[in-house]
Amino acid sequence: MTFEGSNTDVIELLPGSMKTVDMIADNPGTWMFHCHVEDHMEYGMMAVFTVAAPPPRSCPMEFLGGDFWKEPEKFTLKVKNTSSKTIASLQLIPEMFYTLQDLRRPYMGEWLSTKPIRSGEEQTLEKPGISAQGAQAVMGWAVFPGSVKYEDGTIWRPQSEGECFHVIWRDPQHPDLPALPPRQIEINPD
Repeated sequence: MTFEGSNTDVIELLPGSMKTVDMIADNPGTWMFHCHVEDHMEYGMMAVFTVAAPPPRSCPMEFLGGDFWKEPEKFTLKVKNTSSKTIASLQLIPEMFYTLQDLRRPYMGEWLSTKPIRSGEEQTLEKPGISAQGAQAVMGWAVFPGSVKYEDGTIWRPQSEGECFHVIWRDPQHPDLPALPPRQIEINPD
């Protein structure tokens, strides 16, 4: 098996041997790691990994936590204004994980808030939730700002899908994700 990556030497692995590969992952994108033996590729001896680009700018808010499972009929989300200006209103986009790689945007729409949040202040937002049975099918909720309008009339909008995202997992021990997977879009709803 041969492994080629950015800032690495080509490493030859002998059949049946286990090796560890170190690399500097500095080339954003999705890359394939695979064996060059054709039969091995047919049997699935390949994988893909994604190198996420660092955020292009700081986020105007911090997500401090939320509750989507204790009282699933009423969602709560705590945010903090990390900018130097007062936020006049904000729109947050929710997405849900059914599995680690199955990210979907729910039918229930955005979180909207028109209550001002001064610089450094926190605010708890509430929104109608889903049924208790439906909540147990969701592993986690990803939330990110769709727009942030400041008191001075300026508006912050994401430069890319999911910029400044935060995931709240049902299992609090779940490791954080460095990047969101692609959202799954149903073409033929059941």
